Amino acid sequence: WADRPYEVRRTGWAGTGGRSQEAARLPAGHPEGYLEGFAEVYRNFYLTLDGGEGDYPDITDGVLGMRFIAKVVESSYAGAIWVEV
Repeated sequence: WADRPYEVRRTGWAGTGGRSQEAARLPAGHPEGYLEGFAEVYRNFYLTLDGGEGDYPDITDGVLGMRFIAKVVESSYAGAIWVEV
């Protein structure tokens, strides 16, 4: 943040949202990686088959992600300054 001190958010920390806490399989301090990513994909697939809602990104998420990447590139070309997202 431009107006606040540096902040680190860890896995399973109380400040993270409910969906991210559900996705955290390992306790704080352990790196999550390749295998845990696949575990989440399989879990979401099962939840969808079981009649629940899987946590899949949709087209809106994709557009927001591309908009963010475009702003990162804009910031880089402008000398790594803060830009409005």
